[in-house]
Amino acid sequence: MRYLTVIFLMACLVFSCVKKTPSNPIPEIEYKDFALLGRAGTDSAVFTIGYYDWDGDLFTNTTSDPNNIVFTTFLFNSDSNKFFKDVPSFAYNITQPGEGFYKNKAIRGDIYVPVSEFRSDPTKKIVKFDIFMVDMKGNKSNVITTPQFTLAP
Repeated sequence: MRYLTVIFLMACLVFSCVKKTPSNPIPEIEYKDFALLGRAGTDSAVFTIGYYDWDGDLFTNTTSDPNNIVFTTFLFNSDSNKFFKDVPSFAYNITQPGEGFYKNKAIRGDIYVPVSEFRSDPTKKIVKFDIFMVDMKGNKSNVITTPQFTLAP
């Protein structure tokens, strides 16, 4: 009886430590990195964005599907000492890697997104971005705001 109690308690301990996968259909993203590749006039950079998607529909099937990652650029105005929204925002289509083996499965990882010409006024040196993603069912992720970056004019 004593051994049975010990085994039962150990089984309860093991199963209580197993983490359940959330069933939330809303994807989550996080800012990881920004690497500037080119200067003003030829602005180009690569963002690294971490993602978590519990139902595996974050990526599109083909490049003809709607864009699923949206960037909004904010430029710093030194006269008002505030950021203002630059127009236009820009969006990209990140397609499903491989043969769709991520569909209907919880996935997480990093996305590397190359961007170019992301500021309309190259004389504005300080920028930041808001970024969000939309999955195939139309669920919008959280909006992440990057740190501010000082670029060459």
